[in-house]
Amino acid sequence: MHEAELVIRDALPGDLLRTAEIFYKADTTIWGREIPVDSEKTLPRYRGKMIREFNHVAGLRTHGDPLAAFRVASLGDLIVGYTAMFTMPGQEPDQKENYGQLDNIYVDPDYWHRGIGRALVNDALEILKKGGATKAVLLSEKHNTAAHAFYGSTGWKNSGAILPRVHWRLADGIVFEHELKK
Repeated sequence: MHEAELVIRDALPGDLLRTAEIFYKADTTIWGREIPVDSEKTLPRYRGKMIREFNHVAGLRTHGDPLAAFRVASLGDLIVGYTAMFTMPGQEPDQKENYGQLDNIYVDPDYWHRGIGRALVNDALEILKKGGATKAVLLSEKHNTAAHAFYGSTGWKNSGAILPRVHWRLADGIVFEHELKK
């Protein structure tokens, strides 16, 4: 059977339930028992996060952030991954570097190792570059070594910076950087 072509596009409000399912499924696959798997209680929290993320990006776009985007990857009618990005908060107006932040990248574990994550990363980097970013950054939880290997394979470099654990992360985060060539 021929698999549908991968399409990456801007997310729509109707995509948020599926992105929440992907987020939940990927997190429970990566972290196992560290995240409760009771979908009656947990999945609504993931839906809420997707709504907040989508609205955050929409608000940034409304206020002129050229890097703000929430993108989904689909095979036919099935969304199999997503990513979100925006201008990195806290930049000074006279700062020489313009940093774009890749905030999330998730692929349904049933579709791992098919080039979808790589396609989402490349799409995000192209959007950030076209928006004027000179460097992209992302944060990955310290113990997520599979993600670190993936980021390295797509040109990201471990900056050596570690951000301490906060309420929404399970562990300290490592900052990865990607230079964007003009």
